[in-house]
Amino acid sequence: MLETEPLRPAEVCRFHIAALILVPLFALVLQAYLPLYFNSLRILELPLLVVIYFALARRSPVAGVMAGAVVGIAQDSLSRDPIGVYAVSETVAGFLAGIVSSRMEADSSGVRFLVVLALYYVNLFAVYALQVALLGQAPHISLRATIAASLVNAVASMLIFKLLDRFRKPA
Repeated sequence: MLETEPLRPAEVCRFHIAALILVPLFALVLQAYLPLYFNSLRILELPLLVVIYFALARRSPVAGVMAGAVVGIAQDSLSRDPIGVYAVSETVAGFLAGIVSSRMEADSSGVRFLVVLALYYVNLFAVYALQVALLGQAPHISLRATIAASLVNAVASMLIFKLLDRFRKPA
């Protein structure tokens, strides 16, 4: 009979309340103002990356849903789209990130990269579907620009997640 070592329990992290408020707020401010000065940064989805990070770190679909809903509604209030588009799309992304992290170890850079890459497309699809359903119009999506944006966001997440890891506290 083969003996196996028991799996070590996944580490669930907590954050100081100031980090839970200020990090998404900072991401929303940067999302709103950076493209005004640097047009090429328009493809960076900082609020989405923050939602994914908090959902992965908390290892809970409920935490992902809450983070996605709050950050998404705040992002909706700053956008020209109808209220609810980003709230729904980021809630879905947060939920899926929470599911992934509750089922597997999601602290490695490779897993985080792949999760962000996949959830970028899930988020894009949700925004597209909601814009078609709510506005009755299909926005133009360039395949080349979408692939570039997904890769830029996945690479940026590696840097941002390393920075945000400094705010983690063991539960």
